[in-house]
Amino acid sequence: VTFGNLRPVQEVLSSDEPFRMLISLTNEDLFDMKHATATVTIPELGIRKKVGPFRLNSGKSVSKQIVIELPPETKPGEYITQINIGDMNGLNRRKFRHFIIQ
Repeated sequence: VTFGNLRPVQEVLSSDEPFRMLISLTNEDLFDMKHATATVTIPELGIRKKVGPFRLNSGKSVSKQIVIELPPETKPGEYITQINIGDMNGLNRRKFRHFIIQ
C-alpha cells in the first residue's frame, strides 16, 4: 500500500473549525486489502477517529476524509497527528503530519 495524498485539508485553522484529514491510498500488492481501516489520532488532545472497514482491491485506489471536531478549550499551537492504516492481514503503516491552531 502506498500513500498518495496524506495531508490536513487546512494546515492552519482556528479552534472552532473542524480538523479534516485527506487520506489517499493505492494498493500495489497482489492481494486485496480486506477490512482496511484508517485511524487519525491527535494524542495531545486525546482524540481518535477511525473510518472503515473498507475493501481496497489490488491495483485500485481510494480516498477517505476524516473530520474531527476539536474541543472548544483547544489552545493555540502546533499539534501532531498520527495516521494509521491497517487491515485484517496484519498490515500496519503509520505516518505523522502536523497542523497549527491559531
